[in-house]
Amino acid sequence: MPILNRKLFLRLVALCVVLGGGLVVLHHVQAGRVPEGLLWQADAALEKGKPDRAAFYLRQYLEFRPDDYDAAVRLADLMLERPGSAKDLQNAQFLYERVLREAPQRADVGRKLVALCIQMRRFADALEHAQRLLETENADGVLHAQLAQCLVAQNRPEQARTEYEQALALAPAHIAAYEQYADLLERHFKKPQDAAAVLDRLTQLNSSRPAALLARARFLQRTDKLDECVRTLDHVSLLDPENGEALVISAEVFQARGELRRARETLRDA
Repeated sequence: MPILNRKLFLRLVALCVVLGGGLVVLHHVQAGRVPEGLLWQADAALEKGKPDRAAFYLRQYLEFRPDDYDAAVRLADLMLERPGSAKDLQNAQFLYERVLREAPQRADVGRKLVALCIQMRRFADALEHAQRLLETENADGVLHAQLAQCLVAQNRPEQARTEYEQALALAPAHIAAYEQYADLLERHFKKPQDAAAVLDRLTQLNSSRPAALLARARFLQRTDKLDECVRTLDHVSLLDPENGEALVISAEVFQARGELRRARETLRDA
């Protein structure tokens, strides 16, 4: 009957333990290096101007590190920066919602989600997210304007009007809110004078911003106040002589007034 060599047996056991431990350590090291390598590849792809490859590597990275919320937000942002499909928009929404669900303190992600839902015309979702954010961010005028936009889409103009007033008080430089509010006053409430007053307030508070003056010029063109529209566009030209939109609106106004030669010259410049 063979005799067991205890010393040899113990040495073999010790060797197996050492080798097993080494393999475990190696596995952990490699498991840490793989996601780091994928993140490095994503950064390199972005530096080379290849956002699609960067998105590919970020997706793989998130399979290893699903709780890296910054990377998840980066991936969603990339999906929205490129000319994306409806699927890209839905995937970006899913990522933002997952991050916000697991890290509700990320107000920055909440704002991105509100804007995306409005872009996708999912106004009920945008309204819900905006209301939740306003519980802690009530002084954010942009959020009030987005909430108002959702209320308009849901045919709740009176509530929207209140939100727009608050938005303008809190964010006097937010041009889109003035333009949307003026549109609501003109089209729904049939108060073009009140709408004009809102846009006058916009240009008074933002007189050095071409975009603000253009918002007023568009309203004046639409309401057939062409002479005043031209004066506003002249102001834009002083601030930004090569503003393409101002030139196009000017050409349209000249054409409406029958000044075809000036219209052609202005379009040529545009």
